[in-house]
Amino acid sequence: MIKSFVTGAAAFAVSALAPLSVSAAPVYFNPEANVGATGSNGVGGADVDLHLGIEGNGAYAQIGPMIRVPDTGTDTEVGISGKAGYGFGPGYTELSFATIDSDTSFNLKVGGKFDL
Repeated sequence: MIKSFVTGAAAFAVSALAPLSVSAAPVYFNPEANVGATGSNGVGGADVDLHLGIEGNGAYAQIGPMIRVPDTGTDTEVGISGKAGYGFGPGYTELSFATIDSDTSFNLKVGGKFDL
């Protein structure tokens, strides 16, 4: 049930982004792996995002499936994740989410990038 929902949500997101690529903003593919680690336990599991996104005028949005690969030997899980952000001068901000089953997390990032 959850996998069919995630697949349907990802298909909807791709179809919603497709018309924008023709008329306005470039579409891109952003694969990303996030691996956790702690000092006492070493390397933990990984979340692999396979996002399609659009960007233009300093803003971007991306969405796609997320594959959670735990380090405990249990089965991988499939969810959906996405992020949207905006760059302004040297600063940027990003809001992201990740959902697996009924567990959803949100994160806010604010930062800067300065040429040296």
